[in-house]
Amino acid sequence: MSKQKLKLLILLNLTWSILGFFADFAWLREVPIYLVPLTSICSLYPPLLTIWYLLKYLDRLTPNWLTFWVILGTASYGLMAQIYFPLLMSWKGINFHDVGSMFWVAVYGLQSIILFKHLKKLSFQQMLPGLIYIFTADSSHFFYPTFVDFILPNYPIWLKITTVSVAVLLQISVAAIVYLLNRNHRLVLN
Repeated sequence: MSKQKLKLLILLNLTWSILGFFADFAWLREVPIYLVPLTSICSLYPPLLTIWYLLKYLDRLTPNWLTFWVILGTASYGLMAQIYFPLLMSWKGINFHDVGSMFWVAVYGLQSIILFKHLKKLSFQQMLPGLIYIFTADSSHFFYPTFVDFILPNYPIWLKITTVSVAVLLQISVAAIVYLLNRNHRLVLN
């Protein structure tokens, strides 16, 4: 990947990291400080993409476990947004914020394709940190106030169950695809 493309991706994700922080700041103050690391969605992935691209730009090693973790989160949440936001808007009505969020998450979700090209052969042990984190975050979203919409008044339980269930299924699917391609030696080896 050229340095020019990397600069553009760094700038894009850095900008979205800053915007995401300001957009999420109000509700993040409602999350207990020890649970903030589990508010994984928009607050986490643009900064992680920024770090990943910055490492590439500086010709530093991008750890394989980090590449997998970012692919797992961006791909699964990128797909999840296209399911979640229409369901959310069926409950609370169509609005610019949720339509914009679908676009926002789709853009960082599509970046998983770029990262996938840089994923080296990895072991299941290298996949574990990402899997443990993402399933812990999913559990936290369900049981604690670590997902912004789940703390809305009268949020429907059917939507909460559907959201977490579909997210877990997508995450298992992404991890299984990576694992099976890896097992069959079809990943690009750098």
